Amino acid sequence: MVGGGFTARVAVFTGTAVNSLQQVALSTDSGKFSALEFEAVAGCDYAIVVDGSLTSTGAFLLFLDAPVLLRPPSLALRTAPGADPGLVTVGAWSGTGVILRSTDLATWEPVSTNAFVPGAVVPLPARQQPLEFFRVPDRLTRREGVSS
Repeated sequence: MVGGGFTARVAVFTGTAVNSLQQVALSTDSGKFSALEFEAVAGCDYAIVVDGSLTSTGAFLLFLDAPVLLRPPSLALRTAPGADPGLVTVGAWSGTGVILRSTDLATWEPVSTNAFVPGAVVPLPARQQPLEFFRVPDRLTRREGVSS
């Protein structure tokens, strides 16, 4: 919502160049307050434009709201003394993921499919090499010198 001392219009765009922006939303209000809604996509950058109708100018306040703002999920390596190493889901994410293993970061092999739940520990597969890398697509965790 935009509020100000002039008749304002609000628009939302995506794109990286001014001459090729794609309009996502446009307000249709024609008063001193203008509002619009659109469904934002995670990872997408948006440009928000506030413009005066015809020759209207002035100061404005821009209010942004989102129904739910969640921290992006991540995986942490748990290496507690006396405990087997494992992956812990951090953030409000749950789902199934395939753990991949590599010794050179160039070739990856699937080693297990697991359910990830916030705060729960997913054990890493038994060590086969002195230096191993594990990843769940879009997440990478390195394990070195940890006995299992």
